[in-house]
Amino acid sequence: MEQENTNRIFSLITDILKAKPTENEHIQQFRSLVRNDFKEFCNKAVELNQMEDMELFEKIESEMNLIAHCPPVHSKMVGAIGGGFSSGKSSFINSFMLDKNIQLATGVIPVTAIPSYVICGEMPDICGISYRGGRFIIQADMYKDISHELLKTLDFDLKDILRYITVTAKLDGECFSNICLIDTPGYNASSTGTMQQDRAVAYNYIKDAKFLIWVIGLDSNGTFPRTDIEFLMDPELPFGKDPSRSLYIVANKARGVTPSSRQRILEVLQETLDDNGISYDGISIYEAQHKEEYLYEGMQVKEFLKKQNVPTQKYVELALPLKAVFDRYKKRTREKYETDKQFQRKIQTLILDGMEHQVISLSSGAKNVLEDGLNELKSYLKPADLTQTLGTITEIEQRFFECINRFCDDVGIQKAELPPDQEASGTPTAGTGNNSGESAPAIKKKFCDKCGTKLFERDNFCPKCGTSTLCDTE
Repeated sequence: MEQENTNRIFSLITDILKAKPTENEHIQQFRSLVRNDFKEFCNKAVELNQMEDMELFEKIESEMNLIAHCPPVHSKMVGAIGGGFSSGKSSFINSFMLDKNIQLATGVIPVTAIPSYVICGEMPDICGISYRGGRFIIQADMYKDISHELLKTLDFDLKDILRYITVTAKLDGECFSNICLIDTPGYNASSTGTMQQDRAVAYNYIKDAKFLIWVIGLDSNGTFPRTDIEFLMDPELPFGKDPSRSLYIVANKARGVTPSSRQRILEVLQETLDDNGISYDGISIYEAQHKEEYLYEGMQVKEFLKKQNVPTQKYVELALPLKAVFDRYKKRTREKYETDKQFQRKIQTLILDGMEHQVISLSSGAKNVLEDGLNELKSYLKPADLTQTLGTITEIEQRFFECINRFCDDVGIQKAELPPDQEASGTPTAGTGNNSGESAPAIKKKFCDKCGTKLFERDNFCPKCGTSTLCDTE
């Protein structure tokens, strides 16, 4: 048996290392634009938070890579399953799988080691994505073995060469036809084995999801662990704070709990969340092994999943943040131009006032030093050519969008019309105009028709599913 396990591990590692990268030419071009064109532009551009911009580009590239390796993701609402070790995250997902030949690994020990993207599909498929971007098939039996216990037997961290796994399986279409679930490692890492990095891994996959289902294991806790609350209250996590990023709580493994205790647990969970100011769409007292929901508060778990089960506008997710970057640069360029012009006028006024009060005299060479200094400062603060600078920004922006558009055409992502550029004042040019040549104000919806998310006046697209917020007009 030990030799058999060794052979299986060796076979897995061999598959990972020999998987040939399937690099998309448009992703390569995007990376080149970031590393070359954008960095060169930043060396000449007005000061902004360029580190934040680089992080955004990395996020867009990561999303493009995921879509390239697993095209069905591009229309899916991505949600994360989070929680502590052995809370039952994988068994929760398994409870909705219709094909028993493909199951996520479960057990009494922490088993989820590599994040998995689980997608509803008719043709079962499990694939690994290597550190080089190579894609390879993983057999269902081998997939179940990729656990923390297996990782402990290796002399290196498997996560260094295996980024994530995509799982296509038959799921309840009413709940999952438009959903992609990320099964994440338990966040509360122990001090041994390969678990030390699991909190960071779980956090990175959870933070960008559109919704979060947080799972608590009633076999070991029976209540809301304080560490879970601290994780959810992280100021960088939007769930339970942002109305477009839904949070749902599942108290799993409830079969062994008495009915009276279940009711009390539900009340305690509700009180804990309310006391800590965490909003939620619902709480479910659930048993994954038997696919049974005993009690709930707010929405039932299936009702919550159906609400999330809407297709998304992936083009908006990729293109709108990119546009926002260049809109900020254009706005800052205009602002700097106006500021420099104001300084020019103030310095000229100082020179004229100095002459009027004879502080500066045209006949006194010594006193002309002051005028010379002011003129030198005026020259230093001379505004750059606004048209030329804005033209440079627009040119680089167009290169990025040409790249994004070609990528979307290749993978079948439908494009959408983005809002117009912001004017110098920073206000968007709303409306499409009318016969009189005046701009009519755009009428926006208060809630998204597709996913029901509450919308704000600043939203041109739903922040959750990417649907336009403008009302249809005659």
